[in-house]
Amino acid sequence: MSQLPTPSIHPFERLNATDGLLINAARWRKVQQYHRQRQNFHYQALHQPGIVCGLGVKLITPDSPVPEVFKDGRGIQVQPGIAIDLKGNPIIVPQPQNLHIDKRPQQDSFTVYVVVDYRDPDDLEVSSTQEMLREQFRLDVKVRPPNDLEIEICRIIFPANREIQITLAEDILRSRYNNIDFRHRQLATIRPQGTVNIAQLRHGDRAYGENFANLDYLLKATTGLYPQLQGNQSVELVEVSDPRIKQYDLLYLTGQNSSIEDPREVAVLQQYLATGGVLLIDG
Repeated sequence: MSQLPTPSIHPFERLNATDGLLINAARWRKVQQYHRQRQNFHYQALHQPGIVCGLGVKLITPDSPVPEVFKDGRGIQVQPGIAIDLKGNPIIVPQPQNLHIDKRPQQDSFTVYVVVDYRDPDDLEVSSTQEMLREQFRLDVKVRPPNDLEIEICRIIFPANREIQITLAEDILRSRYNNIDFRHRQLATIRPQGTVNIAQLRHGDRAYGENFANLDYLLKATTGLYPQLQGNQSVELVEVSDPRIKQYDLLYLTGQNSSIEDPREVAVLQQYLATGGVLLIDG
């Protein structure tokens, strides 16, 4: 996840209750909105979004007690659970939900994301005579990564030009094609105090990219090593001449000849180090 946005710096306003004030529907909604904003503000300030409990995923098998449409090897069942989104809205899934992956095979491999998000009853069409409104959720299957308000439950990578068939991973830490992948699920937790941004330097030595994939594991370990920090969402490859290198906390340089000889590039890296950056050189 990228750096979490802080709550907006804007003072709260609440209804000024006085004797004789007529409480109509509009004013009552303002009272409710004030308390919801305070609750969401508190969550955003101290926590980060994610799964609180449950929301596991089961593969629907031919003997599962569900409708036949889900038994073709493309059906999954999301278990009851709770999550909280970026704004602090609770997402409650009270009963198992069956999903069918309706995507078609493609020429290139592709990833399917199973996500859930909060649905405010005020934004839905409900009867005006209904006394109680239940807050809703929406489960979705999409081919684009989750947006800021969606919570990822799982993802599945499908190979190119093959019929879609979902399977369970033999090793949940090494999911492969067609496997239900839980490695990117985010748990609701305390808000980190900062984000560590890492990039790898691209240079003339072709061996510079051999360890590139391992940097992702370093990022994921950041929170475990130091809970007040988290790693940025992904590692980028940058040129020494790229002005963006100033925004990275650590630059990684490797290869069979992990040296920079161009005087201009050396000067750029010296300035980067002088401003507090860290250069990790792995020969």
